Amino acid sequence: MVFYKFIENIYLSHFWENYIFMIAISNLLHHGLGIIFINIILTLLTFTLSRFALALIYRKRVPQNSFKQIYLQGLRVDIATIGEIYAIAITIFCLFGLFNLNNNVFLIIFNVILTFSFIFALLNELTTKSFIDEYGVRPNNIYVQYLIYPKTVIKMLLTGHSKEVIFLLTTLIIGFVAVFYFNSTLLITESFLSPLASVICFFIAAIIITFAIRSSLGHRPMNPTMLSFCDDPLVNTIPLNSTYSVIYALTHLNLTKVSKDDLYAKADEANIIKEGCNLSKHTGTLNKGNPFSQKIIPCQNPNLLLKELTPKSKLSTNVVIILEESLGAEFVASLGGRNLCPCLEELKHESWWFNQMYAAGHRSIRGIEAVVGGYPPSPLNSVVKLPQPKFSYANLPNLLKKEGYKTSFIYGGESHFDNMRGYFYQNGVSEIIEQKDYLNPSFVGTWGVSDEDLFAKAHERFTKHYNDHENFCSIIFTSSFHDPFDIPKDKVTLDDTVSDAPKRDLAAKYADYALGKFIKMAKNSDYYKDTIFLIIADHELRVSTTQRFPIEQFRIPALILGGYIKSYEDNRIVSQIDMLHTLLSLINYDKEIPIIGKNLTQDTENNEGGEALMQYHNYFGYLKDNELTVLGPTKHYFYNLENNKLTQKEQTDNRNDLLNKAIALENLGPYLYEKEILTIK
Repeated sequence: MVFYKFIENIYLSHFWENYIFMIAISNLLHHGLGIIFINIILTLLTFTLSRFALALIYRKRVPQNSFKQIYLQGLRVDIATIGEIYAIAITIFCLFGLFNLNNNVFLIIFNVILTFSFIFALLNELTTKSFIDEYGVRPNNIYVQYLIYPKTVIKMLLTGHSKEVIFLLTTLIIGFVAVFYFNSTLLITESFLSPLASVICFFIAAIIITFAIRSSLGHRPMNPTMLSFCDDPLVNTIPLNSTYSVIYALTHLNLTKVSKDDLYAKADEANIIKEGCNLSKHTGTLNKGNPFSQKIIPCQNPNLLLKELTPKSKLSTNVVIILEESLGAEFVASLGGRNLCPCLEELKHESWWFNQMYAAGHRSIRGIEAVVGGYPPSPLNSVVKLPQPKFSYANLPNLLKKEGYKTSFIYGGESHFDNMRGYFYQNGVSEIIEQKDYLNPSFVGTWGVSDEDLFAKAHERFTKHYNDHENFCSIIFTSSFHDPFDIPKDKVTLDDTVSDAPKRDLAAKYADYALGKFIKMAKNSDYYKDTIFLIIADHELRVSTTQRFPIEQFRIPALILGGYIKSYEDNRIVSQIDMLHTLLSLINYDKEIPIIGKNLTQDTENNEGGEALMQYHNYFGYLKDNELTVLGPTKHYFYNLENNKLTQKEQTDNRNDLLNKAIALENLGPYLYEKEILTIK
């Protein structure tokens, strides 16, 4: 009554009118609808404050006169998100009223659901800044894909981000208790509607929520790409809220086909085949059984080989692919980065070294499909995670297994991560070695055993294969250079006294140290002279930028060395998808197979030019002779690449040709998957 007395003193002349008004407000606040409304307002405030904080933090990157657009579009997204996260609470509210479930038990159930709706929104906003620091945009599909590996994620967070986790959990617990208690003080047994009112409320709410979530009267609902308004990928996500981004990612997590909304432009089948064949430098026609089939030409290139390889009735060269986790060009001095990989620098002088190798994407599974299978990137999810076709892919272990090779995937962690185990077992790998297979490893980190333990196991297996007179093909995937960068102590030190991330830089140097140690062991072994090694990064550590497409962060180290490989410095623009074709040529494979990517053993005299395909969040990049064409969700862009820097150019007739090529190649991956083209029986 003190509160009402206060109102009375302020509005004395209108006492009875305002008294009645306050009674009505009080009744509303103690009603379920009023409490839902209060929680919605609280959630809107959370989204708005988070968006304001991001706009303030990154204000130098936000274009002038765009703040109004950010907040107006942000309100649109927030309303859609409110419809998504409070739909369950509103539905429960109507159902309880319809069946007259007005008792304390159902009040508690309703309160828990209502409170969790707000806490879910709060959780996503609290984790946004950390995710941006790592990936350069708001939480997206990467954020939700890792949720299916809770053990690994929790261990990583507790090891490398314990302070942030403690702050997050404390805030969420306090927030949950506070909101739950606040709702409890207002909820009473009369909070629910009558059955008739519940039915009316349900239909009205269903109409409002549907329109709110769609946020469009067009043929397709609002999606994140509709809100893009500038060159900066991060700034384009500021109008969103992270809960909307997460829900959008969840609803698009298990797509097995690409819809018209996922491709930035459509190309007809004839164009896709034409440009796919041009990319691989072979001619295919629709009249043949498989337009991408091509006979591999064994390498006889004197620029690359110490000796001429004589054709043999049986393949006899072993193949080892070493995928280095996250080891991008920024850590390699020869590629313009920091001097954190001295062992790689030494190997440069005795190997086929690529100065302009580009990753296909910024995820490990994108690197795996490209390097091992020559699969081109696209808006489609990696084929490593997609449902496998009825036939296996024509990738390296599959092809060589049919030639009698012992095939293996050697990893220090748990191979089920990102469906690697399923992909490799279905595609030619006979043996998978993972964390559980290491007896008494010297060091176990968040992502598995150390790289030294990994390479020691590989050396042991290769020695056994060689002694048993068995050819082998193996993919080794390192993991020490991965957040939270926990590595064995006292193995490496930093030469630089100044480092913005000493733990990260130490891990980079340790990854290089372990690699160098393994190569020394291999050189002292009997199997080295009969083995070629491809050492290549799966992707750059962190791919984020203030530009539309971070081309400099797709550049990665790569080299091929072994018993008969000559020292050669390759300045051509090349891609991860070229590695399968090239390796098959180097080992005298001469059969006809469906394949994408160039045979880089050809045309080394012209040591320039080249092309590469890349996928980055919502953008597809096609790099051709220092001309980069970028396909975006709503617009396409053209750049010149000089000294690893991009300069935007206007569209011309010449660039129209590049645009048509890029569109066809962006459609290539989905076409190959849907038609099951790169497969063998």
